[in-house]
Amino acid sequence: GRLGMSLDDQEEFMRVVVGALHLMQIDFEVGSNDAAKIADEAPLHKCAELWGVDEAQLASSILNKEKKFGKEVNLLPLPPDNAAVARKSLMRFVYTLIFN
Repeated sequence: GRLGMSLDDQEEFMRVVVGALHLMQIDFEVGSNDAAKIADEAPLHKCAELWGVDEAQLASSILNKEKKFGKEVNLLPLPPDNAAVARKSLMRFVYTLIFN
């Protein structure tokens, strides 16, 4: 195929890239206790579908921070600004996996 990849690899590549574009369309608003809340779930749903990941886990990965207390791991809700940083960090991680 073009790009020096098989058609299957091209399709997978496009799913990951388009999923990342949907990820960056996720906007946040203030929810209860000043925690971030996803304003419109459509981009989250499309990203999860394209990447083949659980939508709730994807949302949790950008809305919460894992904090270890001894052997216990707790999720701490992030405010909207921090959720936006987490979303961008996830996108950068995905691009690093693609292009490195």
